[in-house]
Formats: sequence, structure tokens, C-alpha cells
Amino acid sequence: MGVDAAPDFRVAESRISKFADMTPVVTELAERRQKLAQDAEDSGMSVAAREHFFHAALLYSTAEWPIWEDTPKLVDLDDRKNHCYAAYGRLADHHVERVDIPF
Repeated sequence: MGVDAAPDFRVAESRISKFADMTPVVTELAERRQKLAQDAEDSGMSVAAREHFFHAALLYSTAEWPIWEDTPKLVDLDDRKNHCYAAYGRLADHHVERVDIPF
């Protein structure tokens, strides 16, 4: 995620001591990034907003990883991740398009 993500990882390292900590800690970090993204977008700072949305999406992906069953929590995290990726794509300085592959 680049050097901008280093503070998030330092927080995660300091707060995750067991596997069960991963989803709640990383979800909290993703929510923080999503709020920063929305605040930046509301202030007209589209570059900062898209960077925060991208980081939030990656953090939500990380928060999903320890959940191995189809649960409401997993669906919620996936919806949040997709929302952030879509927001990143909307603000990106290049073409970003969602592609659904049936399987």
C-alpha cells in the first residue's frame, strides 16, 4: 500500500496480539481511512480522497481475510470494500472499470 500506509500497519502491529484481533482492528483502521476519504472529498481534495479510499478498500480486504465462512460480517466488509474501490475509481486520474466474472 506504499509509505502512506506505514502508520496504519504500526497501529495494527501494536494492537493485534492474536488472530481474533485482526478483523476488528483492521476494520477500525479501514473505517478511519474511509472517513478521511469522505472528509477530503467533501472538501474538494479529490487526490487525497482517492488515496484514502484506495487504502480503505485494501484495509477492508485485509479485514475480510480471517473470515472463512459466508457471514453477515463478511458481506458487510465486502460491501464496504466495494464502495471504497468504486469511490477510488470515480476519482482516479485514469480509467477504472468494474468487471464481473461469473463463476
